[in-house]
Amino acid sequence: MKQQTHTRQSGEDLGVTSSDQHHSYQLRESLQQAENDILHPTLGKDRLIALTDAILAIIMTVLVLELPKPAIRDWSAIWGLRTSFFSYAISFFWIGELWSALNRIWEHVYRIDRRSVLWTLLLLFFTSFMPYTTSLDSQYFNSSAMQGFYGIIILLITITNQILHRVIDDCNRDNPTLLAITHTYRRALIPDICVKISGLVITLTLWAPAMTWSMLLSWLTLRLTAKLMTHHTIEYLKKMRSTCARFGTVPTIKVQHRV
Repeated sequence: MKQQTHTRQSGEDLGVTSSDQHHSYQLRESLQQAENDILHPTLGKDRLIALTDAILAIIMTVLVLELPKPAIRDWSAIWGLRTSFFSYAISFFWIGELWSALNRIWEHVYRIDRRSVLWTLLLLFFTSFMPYTTSLDSQYFNSSAMQGFYGIIILLITITNQILHRVIDDCNRDNPTLLAITHTYRRALIPDICVKISGLVITLTLWAPAMTWSMLLSWLTLRLTAKLMTHHTIEYLKKMRSTCARFGTVPTIKVQHRV
């Protein structure tokens, strides 16, 4: 008590009032907050979503521009481009499915960080190859090298998408809805990746067009399992609520390591 009185008297002797001390404390708090914001920035998701939507829309538009023109004005020439139209349709609807999945995830995202931005940009970078690889795929449909290159880009996009979901989870560990959705989506991607890898192996060893057909199969698989994914998400949320009731915490760490 005597020490506090002496400190107060010393402050008064130096002309430091309680108001000055309060302002000094607020300044220190502001500087500390500024340092935390610089070291651990939290970014807004809206501009990143807008960038993603714009780039994917451009990529899907450029796909049709890569279609070759018929050599002659005849229906037989149109039929001769059937593999080009097939490759275009596969790539278009696959990118559309990618956008739809990202949209479902971003709707429940609370916050993002620099890693989220980096992996989103990397995802868009690999996806930007789609018009080029689709063009090669359509022109050299029976070439194992061109189909293999197409399949490698597809796998890079899929793996980057998987990692992006885990990074987003790290930023939103207090969001059980998002964690349940990403957990279910990653589980659905396991057979999807297996189908694509199988298609790539068959393309490089036995039958060149297998990669494009495996893309069709993986897209149909994701479409057919959409309702099942919703059911698994609801069940996972129920399990998380049960854990919360038992322990009082959300099992976010387990979600990070389960696929």
